[in-house]
Amino acid sequence: MAFLVANETGAPPIWVKGKILEMGSSGISSLGSHNERRTQCLDDFASVYGHMPLVSTNVKAIDSRSTWLW
Repeated sequence: MAFLVANETGAPPIWVKGKILEMGSSGISSLGSHNERRTQCLDDFASVYGHMPLVSTNVKAIDSRSTWLW
């Protein structure tokens, strides 16, 4: 979905704080081949789109209703 949105809008992503369910050492990124497979997957998507639509950003969104920002 991130590729689709970035390709259509040209906008960078934003980080949105959410609840995290800790998977510990059994999570998907703990597999030995995860980084290689992830890289290949991203390369495949970029090939389908004809370019890399994902762009770098440092924008972050947080729920300020329960967080002090200053």
